[in-house]
Amino acid sequence: MCEPFVRRLSEAADALTTRNRKLRSVHLTVSNHVAQLLDMSLYKQRDNWVETVAKINAIFIKEAQCVVIYRLQLKAALNLLACVCCCMLYCCWWC
Repeated sequence: MCEPFVRRLSEAADALTTRNRKLRSVHLTVSNHVAQLLDMSLYKQRDNWVETVAKINAIFIKEAQCVVIYRLQLKAALNLLACVCCCMLYCCWWC
């Protein structure tokens, strides 16, 4: 009876783990770009500076679009978790 809930909950947990790994990777990439900015002279290397800032901005835009999708997935996972908890309480109540 609870197997479908557990399977779906496991899938949701895997999806969140994957997203967390992706965000860590993105964080590292942005950190590297910021470190590059700190090593550049804005006066002498203006074109490189603008290009690096544009890369960072593109990453933020891409991730902001993904956030909407993952919020919906997170909401579904939390709803599923609530269903599993209710199911477990119901099963325990009958025992």
